[in-house]
Amino acid sequence: MAGDDFVGGSNNILETVKIARLYQDAGVHLLSVTGGWHETRVPQITMNVPEGAFAYLAREIKKAVDIPVAASNRIRHKAFAEQLLKEGWCDLVNLGRPLIADPHLPAKWSWNRENEVLLCTGCNQGCFDPLFTGEPSTCTVNPYAGRESEWMFTSAGKKKKVLIIGAGPAGMNAAITAAERGHDVVLFEKEDEPGGMLRYAGLPPGREDWMEYLDYMKRQLEKAPVDINFSAKISSKEVLSIKPDALVVATGGEPVIPEIPGVHLDHVVSAIDVLAGRIKPGKRVVIIGGGGTGVEAALALAARGTVDSKQFFFLWMWGAVTEDIAKRITLRGTHEVTILKRSPGMGRGLSRSTRWVMIHELRKRGVHMYDGVTFHSISEEGITCTVRGEEKFFPADTVVIAAGLRPRREIYDELKEQFKEIYLIGDAASPRRALQAINEGVEIGLKI
Repeated sequence: MAGDDFVGGSNNILETVKIARLYQDAGVHLLSVTGGWHETRVPQITMNVPEGAFAYLAREIKKAVDIPVAASNRIRHKAFAEQLLKEGWCDLVNLGRPLIADPHLPAKWSWNRENEVLLCTGCNQGCFDPLFTGEPSTCTVNPYAGRESEWMFTSAGKKKKVLIIGAGPAGMNAAITAAERGHDVVLFEKEDEPGGMLRYAGLPPGREDWMEYLDYMKRQLEKAPVDINFSAKISSKEVLSIKPDALVVATGGEPVIPEIPGVHLDHVVSAIDVLAGRIKPGKRVVIIGGGGTGVEAALALAARGTVDSKQFFFLWMWGAVTEDIAKRITLRGTHEVTILKRSPGMGRGLSRSTRWVMIHELRKRGVHMYDGVTFHSISEEGITCTVRGEEKFFPADTVVIAAGLRPRREIYDELKEQFKEIYLIGDAASPRRALQAINEGVEIGLKI
């Protein structure tokens, strides 16, 4: 049962406790309490929902009945689940997507091997989004889900020397899978750590679960028999000297720099540099590009300088802020953020069940969004452009470029005729979401 529908005019927790008593009186033996229904505009299972945000609904219903009550929604860690049980919030915990991500989670918890759990990220790319189009569900972080009879993990019939270039999500998964099957795997990564675009995906507020997945993958890389070379940019000549039996090119993508006069001015920076904290943006920020990276950069910037949850709780508890002030200090930070996008539709490329959540949060945080934009020039003072037929000027202290990625595939083009077994995967093939990149990595690791 939903503990609160979170829909205007429908049932809230004050009414559902009465319904729970009716269920008990009718002979129901257990109540599994979820959050709201699908029609609600309160996010229920997306990545930005804090762990156990709706567990309080189970707690309130448990007070009203004598039969067992289960808590649901975004419960991911053993310590948190045990805390709910110890403090009497519920009698048991209901896990859904975490068991798709890692079917062995209960066993790993019971063995106190939490570090080995492949945690659900709440991305919804593989499990929930396909339901809208009638496709079978799978899992972004566990590509075997739904393919158990198709993707059989077997030892390599013939041991090969496998060279993998790039340690993003595609390259890491290809390296680990191939090595665990028995191949001799060498991995080259030009940066000083693995992760690729995942290193930035988890930086905006509400996207932190990606960092947990990246930490898990780092641990798997350390355990796997992979010869890892960081800060190592490899040339075609060096690849040929290694003489691999199979070559996997997972070199990722590079930011697209739009051809706009003034794009090379000093206050024009990349979204990656902003997310990584290498750039300190000015007060007025205009972002060129409203795809996934542009939206994530806007969220990160709009949240900077806001009051955190502990500060808010203290101020609210002691009556130090009114409702209007509370909204202002928790939603509005130190930057004024605007997104300008050429094509229609903000946030295209984000997963279907997540996009609306992020767009709503941008609006609540006061981010201005315009699509259908034609860019004319960038000056020290701002951006001149046409928005749906009307010429406009947007003042900007910092201009952030988030115009997408282009494949970085030069080494593949140089070597594709030199190898019988060569693969191009991840963003190096074409820019894509984590679901496709991770799936490709595992698939190629199984194929070699």
